[in-house]
Amino acid sequence: MKKALMLSILSVLLLLSACSSNTDDIDYDYEENGYAVEDEPAEEPQEEVPPEHIEFSFSNGLDENGFWQGIRATDYVEMFNHSGLVVPWEVHQPSERDIDTLLSNLFQSLGIRGEVEPRPVEMGDIVNIDFVGSVDGVEFEGGTAFGFEVIIGVTQFIDDFLDQLIGHMPGDVVDVNVTFPDFYPQQPDLEGVPALFVTTINYIADNRLPDLTDEFVAEHFAESLGWETIEEMRMGASEMLSGDGPRFMIILEYVQSYLAQVPVRSIPQHLLIHHEQMVLAEAEAFGFEIEELFEWYGIETLEEFLELYRDEIEDEARLSLVLQAVAEDAGITATMQDIYDFFLDNMGVTDISEFEDRFGLPWLKQYIRNQMVVEYIMENIVRE
Repeated sequence: MKKALMLSILSVLLLLSACSSNTDDIDYDYEENGYAVEDEPAEEPQEEVPPEHIEFSFSNGLDENGFWQGIRATDYVEMFNHSGLVVPWEVHQPSERDIDTLLSNLFQSLGIRGEVEPRPVEMGDIVNIDFVGSVDGVEFEGGTAFGFEVIIGVTQFIDDFLDQLIGHMPGDVVDVNVTFPDFYPQQPDLEGVPALFVTTINYIADNRLPDLTDEFVAEHFAESLGWETIEEMRMGASEMLSGDGPRFMIILEYVQSYLAQVPVRSIPQHLLIHHEQMVLAEAEAFGFEIEELFEWYGIETLEEFLELYRDEIEDEARLSLVLQAVAEDAGITATMQDIYDFFLDNMGVTDISEFEDRFGLPWLKQYIRNQMVVEYIMENIVRE
């Protein structure tokens, strides 16, 4: 699970490490940015706003362990039961529709389909056929098949073979007369030769689940999956979908969404400023000059640009506080060994000096610790 959680940030690390992002030459005025920052807890004095122009570093404002300096995040965050977060039943349990979809895909992979009530074959139908091909009354190699599934108008057959089935009923035997193409490298001796395919239309297939009985389930799944009844089949499918693999990403998305909505009493101003700088650094990491962005968005000032990202900046700063608050309360920290393990396990890298120079150890510790916090919450969820 740890590796799966970490993989989501690999692309960011690789991208940022490959690009030279530098905001030193941007005239960045921190004053009057329009943030309505609430009063901070009395025991935590307001941090002084950084000077008008500052050299950006990803590790600015972080202590050696990757925690925000001068901030006890638990004073800002309305804490929750992070060691037993309840995941609603409808999140971790598959729906009836989920089960039907899984079974339908399973049946199709095994060539098991339902059958449409008898009616004439139409364009686009999935049709199961048998055919026996002959030239001048003599059957030829490769011209015979049984239980062959085709889609009328989609499957590529010689000449107008499948079109000749349109309008016929399941159970009909149709004499299909075709002529092989002049160029037919599969069997050159048949090039340009007229042929007859005596074709039996077995049934028109239905992508929906077939009519199920206990006998049907036992016939197809008793040996391979141990299912002998419809009830056992649906319970087995539900267990497949409820496992850590299939439901992991759905539960992870729920946890991430929950964390993003945890109430925060206020946001220290210098956290907002740091995340403003992050926006600029990320923009440049993607190869954008700040002037290009101004022109693209039809704006003229840096303040206008940051206003466009106001919600995202506040959301990221708020989430940063929430994750640190959980880390403080649960005693979670990232050590140098955690950093080495992360780069070795996920990137095959043993020398982290390039990343240390680019991001700084405090930022690396914070980033990896945040992943550890999510992993810790995921490992301790309570399924409703």
